[in-house]
Amino acid sequence: MNGHDFVPQLISTAKAWLEESEFILFSAGAGMTAAAGINYADTALFKREYPAMLQYGFNAQYELIGFDNWTPDLQWGYWAAHVNFVRFKWPQTEVYQQFHQLAAHIDNENTFVMTSNVDAMFERNGFDANRIYTPQGDYALLQCTTPCTDDVWPWKAQIDKIIAATDPKTQRLLDNSLIPCCPNCGGTVFPNVRSDASFIDAHLLPNGRGLEKWLNRAKDKKGVIIEVGAGFNTPSVIRWPNEHIICSMPDWKLLRINFTHADVPDNLSKRAIGFKGNAANIIQNLQ
Repeated sequence: MNGHDFVPQLISTAKAWLEESEFILFSAGAGMTAAAGINYADTALFKREYPAMLQYGFNAQYELIGFDNWTPDLQWGYWAAHVNFVRFKWPQTEVYQQFHQLAAHIDNENTFVMTSNVDAMFERNGFDANRIYTPQGDYALLQCTTPCTDDVWPWKAQIDKIIAATDPKTQRLLDNSLIPCCPNCGGTVFPNVRSDASFIDAHLLPNGRGLEKWLNRAKDKKGVIIEVGAGFNTPSVIRWPNEHIICSMPDWKLLRINFTHADVPDNLSKRAIGFKGNAANIIQNLQ
């Protein structure tokens, strides 16, 4: 079933579903980060934050996701700046505050978050960290790329030192002694985000199991999944699991908000609405 542009009648139906709900699962992909102001395809934003990277032929943040032809000085000069900007520097945003308000009528313990985003914006905007499942990781942590251990560790202090020692004209780290390495084996490290088979997720599994227990508690209740910005880059992480939940829980509804991929499966058309358009505007109209 095709997603809809803004339709007042469907907004009213969605609001009624939310008002009747006893449980709400907040679910989000990259489109939610974009709605909060960080669009990885935004060339103006990239030019403002990383002007030195233009000389190497890069014009947007998404071009560097998965890029592996680095020299270490440029890799860490860029990644420290990028993680600092996205994970630590970006302020609280109205769209997340309004998103949270959609569950204002529900006890906090009856809400949960599942997101593919690694920027911790849910936690930084007041959502309970104990009820946030982030299967793709967290920019705030480093891990060994071998990996020689399941350990992950924070690196904000290293980020600050790297930024201070990076040439703003070249984005290159000038002090190679600051290049992060594994404290256990001395090998290479990378932010703890899912990119290949080396990804460590042991520390994420407790919240994943918490989500499973929460869903089991909610299976015979009225619930709503509000999914924002989860498209087809990694549909097996957010989009398809949400559809599976709705299929297996007959008293649950799905509200899918997406700028381009708002379609919902035909077999769920009576319990799902797709809103196609600007997520911030749609969330605001659901208040």
